[in-house]
Amino acid sequence: MRKGYRIRRAEPIVKDAQALLAVEHKSLGDSPYSPRQVVSVLQRPEHYVYLAFVGDKAVGFCSCMETPLGETGQLEVDMMGVLATHRRRGIGSSLIGRGIAEAMERGVCPVPLGGCRVRERGKVPRVGGRRDHG
Repeated sequence: MRKGYRIRRAEPIVKDAQALLAVEHKSLGDSPYSPRQVVSVLQRPEHYVYLAFVGDKAVGFCSCMETPLGETGQLEVDMMGVLATHRRRGIGSSLIGRGIAEAMERGVCPVPLGGCRVRERGKVPRVGGRRDHG
């Protein structure tokens, strides 16, 4: 069965920044950033953002950062949001899973949760991450 959505890494361009901000605004609602500021964040080599699309419409995002902890570093989920109309379809799990898979390809340890803003924290262990009990 086809998922009905696709996931790709966000590019450091205004169009992707606007898509990210539109989903963030509707799902979390508190970003103080402008599209140009988001483009600057997307240009940082330690920052990885993934967007989920249904057709041409962004419906979800996951923002991750690599931190220099341990021997290999680790990937931390910073924020994740999925539009309410598209929740419970596996999009959030797929976004986190994509971030974990690409991090592991780079030799980076999977996700600690820490203080991330993920509404459904149970998704992370399900897709290969681990809980941070700190």
